[in-house]
This record gives sequence, C-alpha cells and structure tokens, in this order.
Amino acid sequence: MDAASSRAARGIPRDDNDDRNARIDNIREQHMNSDQIKGKWKQLKGEVKTAWGKLTDDDLDVIDGNKDSLVGKLQELYGETKEVISHKVEAFMATAKEKWGDAKDKANEIASEVTLKAGVAIDHAKDKISGAKEDVSEVASEAADKVKNAASDAVDAVKS
Repeated sequence: MDAASSRAARGIPRDDNDDRNARIDNIREQHMNSDQIKGKWKQLKGEVKTAWGKLTDDDLDVIDGNKDSLVGKLQELYGETKEVISHKVEAFMATAKEKWGDAKDKANEIASEVTLKAGVAIDHAKDKISGAKEDVSEVASEAADKVKNAASDAVDAVKS
C-alpha cells in the first residue's frame, strides 16, 4: 500500500505530495527493474536473443544489462517507437521475473525436501550410532567380565 492509500484508509485527505511520492516510487521501481536486468544479464542474454533475434552477441555485450541501451538498440533494429519497445521489454521482464519466482519457489521446495531428508538421514545415523554404542558397551562389559573371571581363575590357580 502506498502512502496516499494508507492516508486515505485512515481518513486523511490526499495532498499534493501524493503525486510526487507516487512518481518517486515509480522511479525507484524502474531503477530496481534496471538493476535487476543488470544483475541477471548473464542469465537473460540467451532469452533476450531468442526474443529479439536481430540482436547479435556483440550487441548484447555492449548493452550489458542496461535497459535503456536495450530499448535503444531494439528501436534501431526493429524500427518501432520507444513506447512500444519499452512496453515489450517490460512484458519480457515481467515474464522473466515470473520464471525467476517460479524457479526460486522450486529451489526452495527442493531445499526443504533435501533438508527434511537430511534430517531423517541424520536421525537414522544417530540411531545406528546409539545402537552401535550400546553394542560396543555390551561387548566391552562382557570382555571385562571374561578378563575378571580369567584373572580370578589365574589367582585361584596360583593359590592352589
């Protein structure tokens, strides 16, 4: 919820700062999208090239994740307006974000499953170790008893 909506929900009237704040939020979001493109550029390059086949590897290297450079190059190659290209890039990014979200969700699901299985394996190993410890303790106790008995028998034999 943005600040204007929050104030409206509390019964505070809208003011001139609301529009300014909305523009600032929009600029921040665009900047984040540009940062996200830059940060994911290595993963995105193949998908970008598939979506816009006229881009060369050299073009992609020059663009290097810069959204404005991408839009400019696509305008140059496809002859469409900046608005049309920008809309297509935004749609592409929305789809990519969705894929990243799906991949992240799947990775988290797999991590949870692995963590659960690791926990089960650790518990099983602990049970095995505990059982082995009991077995070793029992064998050691039996061996100690045999040593005591043998020592006692040896003492008795020496005495007789």
